[in-house]
Amino acid sequence: MTVLDLVERIARQELIELLGDVEPPPASGPVRVRSTEEELAARLAAEHHGECWATFAAGAVDAGFAGRALDLYAFATPWLDGDDAVAAGAAELLIQIADGYALLSHPVAIAPLPLPLKAFAEVVMRALAIDGWAAALGHPLELDAAEADYQLEHREDPVSDDRDPHADLDGALSVAALRHELLKVLCDSPTGRTALQSDGFRGFAVERLAEAYGWSYWVRTEDEGKTAQRLVRMAETWFIAAHGAAASSRDVSV
Repeated sequence: MTVLDLVERIARQELIELLGDVEPPPASGPVRVRSTEEELAARLAAEHHGECWATFAAGAVDAGFAGRALDLYAFATPWLDGDDAVAAGAAELLIQIADGYALLSHPVAIAPLPLPLKAFAEVVMRALAIDGWAAALGHPLELDAAEADYQLEHREDPVSDDRDPHADLDGALSVAALRHELLKVLCDSPTGRTALQSDGFRGFAVERLAEAYGWSYWVRTEDEGKTAQRLVRMAETWFIAAHGAAASSRDVSV
């Protein structure tokens, strides 16, 4: 039985006792330094005009993509809880690009992978006026505005009777929350942090991220969307921890 198998079957207190070196996390969370808005706009423009969309379309797996994902997570995350909805939207687009790189960083059996789409990103840019915001900051975004506007104008709300009635989003969240409690224990243990940086956990993190994005095609209400987004955030913390970017449970808070 691997460490990963054990974590899937063990209770939180049992894991604490098994590890034997779990330490209390720091009293305060990590300091997340936010860039300027100009830097945020520049980063979004650089990614949008760069190679990410061609990379996602090709779908080739490369372990080197993990570093790109971690860099984007660190850069964009401080903006997610800001008061400026447009800047937060720009940061969320960067996080989605990071998720795309994360999904392509390790081979998994899930296919097709729910990789980000350029057309969808451009619709979001128009819907949230991110393109105008970026242009005003000196970093215009090249996009097919006419097509994005057309998609916005002709968007139809999906119907509820075309989805799997047996899918259990609340159950998926409960399982993810239990796993997340175990992740926090692992991150507060030197032994656990070492174990997390294994091939098994890196594959596990990518699987969780792919499964979380799979719910986006099922949700219909705002509350369901928030639940699915929470699944994505918890999956991202597994990825961050599995690549050595978490020093304690404070670094995987969601």
